[in-house]
Amino acid sequence: MGKRERRRRRERAQQQAADRNIAADLVTVQPSEEDPHLKVIVAADASSEVRSTCVAYWALAPDGAWKHAVPDPSTTATVSANSYAVALRLTCSQCGRPVSVRTRRQLARLQSPGRRCASCTSSVVPRPTDGEATTSIERNDEAEPQALIPRPVIEPVPEAPEELVTLGRRYWEIVSRDPNSACVAWRFRAASLEGHGWGKPHVAAAAGVRAILPDRSCRRCGGPLTLTSRWAYQQLFEGGDPGCVDCTPRMQDALRRLHDPEHVAERTALQEQAQRARTEQDIKRQWSAQQREAIRERYPVRHLQEAPIPHAGVRTELTALALLRYAASANPLGPVDLWEAPLLPEPQLVAGAVAETVRAGLLAVHPDSVTGAFTWEEPRTAEEALARAGGDLDAVGQPELSDRYYPTRAAHYSPYGSSLGTGAAALDAHLIDRLNPGRMTLERQHELLGVLVELIAREAMRYFDYQLQVRHLPAVPDTHFVRLRDATERAAEALSLGEINNLAWRAAVRAADAAQIYPGAPRANMSTHAVNRFEAYVQDAVGGGLDYPLKPYTNSNVELSAATRTLFYTVLDKNPVTTSRADAEREMPPAVLSVAPGGDTSPDTVQPLPLDTSLAWLRRHPEGWTPEGFIAYLQGLQNLDDGPETNTSAPVLAEAAMSLATVWRDLAGATGDARAAALGAASAARLMTTPVTYDLVSGYCGQWIIDGFVTESEARRGRKPGDD
Repeated sequence: MGKRERRRRRERAQQQAADRNIAADLVTVQPSEEDPHLKVIVAADASSEVRSTCVAYWALAPDGAWKHAVPDPSTTATVSANSYAVALRLTCSQCGRPVSVRTRRQLARLQSPGRRCASCTSSVVPRPTDGEATTSIERNDEAEPQALIPRPVIEPVPEAPEELVTLGRRYWEIVSRDPNSACVAWRFRAASLEGHGWGKPHVAAAAGVRAILPDRSCRRCGGPLTLTSRWAYQQLFEGGDPGCVDCTPRMQDALRRLHDPEHVAERTALQEQAQRARTEQDIKRQWSAQQREAIRERYPVRHLQEAPIPHAGVRTELTALALLRYAASANPLGPVDLWEAPLLPEPQLVAGAVAETVRAGLLAVHPDSVTGAFTWEEPRTAEEALARAGGDLDAVGQPELSDRYYPTRAAHYSPYGSSLGTGAAALDAHLIDRLNPGRMTLERQHELLGVLVELIAREAMRYFDYQLQVRHLPAVPDTHFVRLRDATERAAEALSLGEINNLAWRAAVRAADAAQIYPGAPRANMSTHAVNRFEAYVQDAVGGGLDYPLKPYTNSNVELSAATRTLFYTVLDKNPVTTSRADAEREMPPAVLSVAPGGDTSPDTVQPLPLDTSLAWLRRHPEGWTPEGFIAYLQGLQNLDDGPETNTSAPVLAEAAMSLATVWRDLAGATGDARAAALGAASAARLMTTPVTYDLVSGYCGQWIIDGFVTESEARRGRKPGDD
């Protein structure tokens, strides 16, 4: 026997061994049972759609032509992987059995004389998918196809364990048989029966039951034929003559090993270990289900479509709007950790910002968040619970949810609607209205500008880090990080993001040049050098000491954070790279009057005159006021904090008035001119920019104080400050 023939036999044996363990459920005959041409076998685990495709592919018209054309090559591939057909009227020229094919093309090739089936050629029909059943078996080339072999009669072995009896019955359960093609379809794959801890399935089946063919006798002992395996049963279709269980030495050895005390103890230990592993898996699944139930009890989905949406600070509302606008999904809002772009320019602040939106009542935690988004009391995991129970599976407790969670890992939603979608839309409209600068009070406008400066500074720091990275320089050392942060914040007060990026680029380039000039110097020193240069550039730019025009860099290659994009594009409708704080403040619409607790603008509050107007009046009308009256006015304001007044602006005004009085005393002592000292103190009020609302007047505290003094002075003259 040559190598080629041995290889062919080995391939056939491997294919047949694999096919014996496969089961099929769907068998059809085309074009009809009365006029059979093809028997189609479709994999049991194929979907209903794939099954329909396979049946349509093999469908024949009454005249033997194909019923349907093949739409595309992918259909043929799907059919080939999930079904095959037995050509009932085309027999192998060598063994006389019907041939099996996978595609129409294979069937067309077999129309010529001299055709051979898969078992008689070097190629075999490809193995069906799991769940499909037909079995190619070894044949006796001289034997003719036999009559239909009866189904085996299953009898339990006396005193066999019930588990083995059940396994044996499952092993021998037949779906269908075909004597023409020697195909037997088994209900269960043999491989699925190996996980019961009894070793090889045919041995375990023989230890539990006997599969007897009453009309057959064993060729060795003459007794009833008891089948040793499925393979032995299928040999009968090929004209084979297998021996019974009692006359097969290898089977008897296997059964003795199965009942040997040492093997029984070992097998029992393995079964107990497997059972414990299954129990632990059940406990872990139960633990996970209990965690999910605890989350749903703590964070139920609520729909508060009638409840008013609460108000929050500008920073918190901007964060919530950015979450709504840039989340990957709105039903619910996906975890921020999965975002491609950052929510905020500084990652360390993201968790606190998201948590603040929940504390403010704008968003809520969704119960479908992953269990890892929450912190749990000890024991935190099922493994820890099993270890704490000392291996006693019955002593494992239940998970306990703590009152903390990881905001960036959790999903959130807006509860202010009849569904998640309507809730997100309602909150979005509310936040757009709240963040409209034209509907803000002076205090909220001031907070908005503060957020703008903060975002510009943090984005500039990101760009600075990026420039160091692309030039292969290390990050700024921790000892110099504060200097970098202070420099960017100082620059953000006066410059746009693009202008600061220009300075950061120049500083990084100078540091890279220095690294080339001094290759032996530590790379961290070069990053420190970049910070030094950046500080110097910022000082010159803010103080007007640059000897070149500072142009903003509009292409930074660093994607802006969601909060920055929301602020500039959605709220301000400005370019985030070229807009500075001064630009935003200059184009800020007039602030609305102070807002009452209910949210409505009060018609009784007014805004003070601009500070420049008040100072100009004091200089033009020295006869309308006296330094003594100015000091007396400031002393009166210092007493605002002593009364029962609950207005939070009162202590702010009292402290500011005390500071201005101190400035007046210092200037009067230095110059000896009480009036000039009063004008200097009034001018110093420019530095007092804390927003206040008191006595139905809203404005910066310095502006409020000077306007009040001018208003009192003019009232004594019977005129208004704006009359002249």
